[in-house]
Amino acid sequence: MKKLPIIVSVMVIVLIANISQASAIPSLYAMAVNNDSIYYIDVSTGSVTPVSVTANYSTISIAFDGTNLFYWNCDKVTQRGISKWNPLTNINTSISTTDISEQNADVDKNGKLWVMDTTRSRDPLASGGFLALTDDPGGQLWTIDKTTGARTLQATLPIGGAMGIKGYALGDIAWGPDDKLYISTSNVFFGYDSVNNYIWDPTSHTLTKEEGADHAGLAWVYGRLYGSNLGPGGTGQIYELDPATFLSIGGPVATMPAGVNIGDLATAVPVPEPVTFCLLGIGSIVLLQKRR
Repeated sequence: MKKLPIIVSVMVIVLIANISQASAIPSLYAMAVNNDSIYYIDVSTGSVTPVSVTANYSTISIAFDGTNLFYWNCDKVTQRGISKWNPLTNINTSISTTDISEQNADVDKNGKLWVMDTTRSRDPLASGGFLALTDDPGGQLWTIDKTTGARTLQATLPIGGAMGIKGYALGDIAWGPDDKLYISTSNVFFGYDSVNNYIWDPTSHTLTKEEGADHAGLAWVYGRLYGSNLGPGGTGQIYELDPATFLSIGGPVATMPAGVNIGDLATAVPVPEPVTFCLLGIGSIVLLQKRR
């Protein structure tokens, strides 16, 4: 009978921890394309807070793995490539330089870093000028080595040609809680196939095309999908989206400072997760009590 209070106490603490976690859901990181700041977005209050300066102007893609925020820079010749920011130390570190400008990035539930070439990568340094394109075919999905920046091809999705975008495109990818990849693309310079949203099932290798507006950033926060787009005056806004249609649910949940345009969104996972460690410790206490 002495074990019952301990088990009940554990259940109560777990319930309290879950309630506390639900009331303090981590929100989003956003990266601007027209300045070199990283922002924290609280979607429950709409507050937007600058949290770091990257010194990599025109950052076009970000992904957070719970420890580091990885980001790609496309314009500064001396700083082009992949870098990372550690929120705990506020240190920005360059990983590698590259001629490839990744415009879509996310981290899966296992912490693996992914990018996708929506069409072909933009290479401002190539012959032909700012809009020159590399030879990457559209729809290639890669994993990225977080230490070296090396890419490994995982799949090629059928989003090119008549079904997708041709030329220079923006957008984002986000792994959903259903282990499917949510994809948004938009073509900013050409008039055909200007908006495409997709859901890719890696198990069945099926790609479903959806409707809805284009989103420069996509991110999931505890079962809710958020997207970013331009609002009045060229100012970025964030919306909660219907995952089945990519359409916004109501008005914007947050608006960036005037004139700040969002390049990408990433889920802001807590680092570390004290609830997890706390519950692990409690579980150990219960096991000890059982052994006695």
